[in-house]
Amino acid sequence: FQFSKTSSPPPLDDWIGRMPPSATPADEEDLTPIGGVDEEEGKSLEEETTILSEAKRQDITVRFKKTADGVYVEAKRSAIGGITQVPLYFYGLLFALGWNEIVAVLRNPVYFIFLILLGAGAYITYTLNLWGPMLSMTNAASQQALEEFKKRLRAFLEASDTGRQAIAMSGSDGIQMQKLNGNGKTAPEEDDIDDI
Repeated sequence: FQFSKTSSPPPLDDWIGRMPPSATPADEEDLTPIGGVDEEEGKSLEEETTILSEAKRQDITVRFKKTADGVYVEAKRSAIGGITQVPLYFYGLLFALGWNEIVAVLRNPVYFIFLILLGAGAYITYTLNLWGPMLSMTNAASQQALEEFKKRLRAFLEASDTGRQAIAMSGSDGIQMQKLNGNGKTAPEEDDIDDI
């Protein structure tokens, strides 16, 4: 036995322990080998120390890949098959319970024209595949509106007497108000933003 990286024998005496003084090498000859080379069976040291042969390793690898692929395909099928649809009687129930709203929209010309314009706009947006850009612009605008609201609220609190008193009370321990981003981290100063 030897280390594969250093090719030096392992410190078996430290791990197993020293041989007792009463034992002799002749005592070992009549014992059955425990993982060593058995000359009577005609096996070499490499055959004794090899756990899996190369052919067995390749066979296990192929079987594992086939099993993994089968499990993946089965999981994908079950995920797709698990998607349920809304039952048809729910649409009938929605139609029956919302009949008065449908009649109100159809009888009022302003609601009806608004409904036609809304439907035409949704159809054009879907046809031109603009839902993604519209959603991202809406998200960016809402984030900007939130930042503007925070800035104006901070300015209002600093300008009013009640706000200054509240800031003075909360800042009595030496902690000042900081600007935070959406993740709760300290946002960069406005000078840094202007440089970008």
